[in-house]
Amino acid sequence: MIGPSTRSHKKRLHEEHGYVDLTQDEESSRKKAKIVPEKRKGRTLSMTQNVRDRLERAKGQRMFMVSRQMKDPREMTFAILGSVGNIYTVIINKTPHCTCPDNEKGNLCKHIIFVYLKVLRVNEGNRIVCQKHLLDSELDEIIQNAPKDPSESCIASLAVRNRYKQLEDGELVEGDEGKRYPLDKEDCPICYEPMTDKEEIVWCKHSCGNNMHKTCFDMWAKSKQSNGESVTCVFCRAEWPSAASSNPKGGKYVNMAALQPGISKVRDTSTYNDYYYSRRHYYEDDDEDDESDEDY
Repeated sequence: MIGPSTRSHKKRLHEEHGYVDLTQDEESSRKKAKIVPEKRKGRTLSMTQNVRDRLERAKGQRMFMVSRQMKDPREMTFAILGSVGNIYTVIINKTPHCTCPDNEKGNLCKHIIFVYLKVLRVNEGNRIVCQKHLLDSELDEIIQNAPKDPSESCIASLAVRNRYKQLEDGELVEGDEGKRYPLDKEDCPICYEPMTDKEEIVWCKHSCGNNMHKTCFDMWAKSKQSNGESVTCVFCRAEWPSAASSNPKGGKYVNMAALQPGISKVRDTSTYNDYYYSRRHYYEDDDEDDESDEDY
C-alpha cells in the first residue's frame, strides 16, 4: 500500500514498473493543445494620410480590372488598367504588391486599394485596406466575401481584354466583339465597293470586327490626323489600336489608353496634393523612358 503524498498525482499500473506518474504527461498535452495566434510579418498599420490620399485616388480615378487568376487558395493575381492606361499586375497574398513605380518605392499604391475596394468589395473602413502584410485569416475573409463577378463598371473594355489576352498567349477572350466578319457579306464602308481576299484588307481587331480596304482606311486615317483628331474605326468609332502597342515608347509598361473609353494618357491631378505633386515628392518615376505615362 502506498502512503500519503503531499501532491495529488494520477497514476496508472504498469506491468513491469509499478505505478507511473502522469502529471507531466497531462501538462505536456495541454501545452501542445494551446493555439498560438498568427503574427503579422510587419507591424499592424493604421490609416495614414499617405494611404488616405491613395484611397481617394482609387475611389475617384478611372481604373479597370483586365483579368484575374486564383494562383492558390490564398493568392490572387489581377491585371489592372491604371488611370493613364498602363497595365499593372497586382498580387494579393500575405504581402500584397504591384508592379507600379509607386509600390516599388514601398508605398501602398492605389492599384492595390482599387482591387480591395472595387473588385473584392472590401469596406474602406476595414483595417485590411491599409496593411502591407496580411494574416491568413484576413486573406480568408477577403476571398470568402469577394463577389464571384465584379461590377461591370470596373471591368475593362473587351478591346482591352482582347489585346491583353493576345499579348499574354495569343488568344482572344470570348465575346461577339473582336471577331472578324466574312468579306463576302459586306462592302467597304469608305468606297462602298466589294472586298475580296485578293485585296489588302484591314479590320477592327479589338472592337467591332468589320473590314475595309487598307488604301481606303489609310486615306481616312490621314484625314483624321490632318485635322488633329484621333484615328477611329469607321464603323464603331472605337479608337484605332495602332497607338496601343505593347510598348509604344520602349518603356516598362503596356499602355492601352487608346482601347478604353474614358481613359486618357494625360493625368488627372485633381485628387493629388498640390504641394507634393508640384514638388514631385511622392510621384517621381524611376522609368525614364515612360515618364509621361507614370501612373500613381
